[in-house]
Amino acid sequence: MEMEITFPGGARVDAQFGAYSVRTDQPPQGGGEGSAPSPFAYFLASLGTCAGIYVLNFCRKRGLPSEGIRLLQRSHTNRASGMVERLQEFEELDISLPLFTGVAADFSQVFGNILRNALEAMHGQPHKKLKIHTWHDDSNVHISIHDNGPGIPEHLMGRIFEPFFTTKALDCGSPGSLGMGIGLYHCREIVHQYGGSLEVLSKPGQGAAFVIHLPVLTRQSTH
Repeated sequence: MEMEITFPGGARVDAQFGAYSVRTDQPPQGGGEGSAPSPFAYFLASLGTCAGIYVLNFCRKRGLPSEGIRLLQRSHTNRASGMVERLQEFEELDISLPLFTGVAADFSQVFGNILRNALEAMHGQPHKKLKIHTWHDDSNVHISIHDNGPGIPEHLMGRIFEPFFTTKALDCGSPGSLGMGIGLYHCREIVHQYGGSLEVLSKPGQGAAFVIHLPVLTRQSTH
């Protein structure tokens, strides 16, 4: 692809490629007029939109709705140098997770089911927020998937992993009437197969978080 870079005046630097034109400017404190985003702002936006393409493809392949999903990207600037020194996508993802035992297809089922439930739980929410948090300690890897839906009623918390139980309802039905209600039960059984655990944390009006704990793969466990 050929791209033409031009200098229209002031601190403006524009790019033309194909039928598209990208205008950039610097903020007033940087010597510009702030008439357009800065080149660095476009760079950060490109990182965020590339992450968004990954999420969009994930949803499409699994038949999940993407309407209303928002990704949060936060840049942290060093006050002394003015340089961005850390960039967060999806909030608090630990990319240095140690190895753990598992079959990809099994965990695809687990994560796909929990994500589907989270998106369904947020249906009707004016602002949907899905937070994925990963971290680890010496013994376990932890993955939390937290939605901002209505949460799970306290009297149903003890039954959420029962087979054939569901909180989904038909328009004219009662809780438990829609679907087989075996998804979360199977998720927990799969996690248990690998020596892990699956728990749910929820308060009415504050969404629900499903947290997976998996033992770290050790040298002893490989023999």
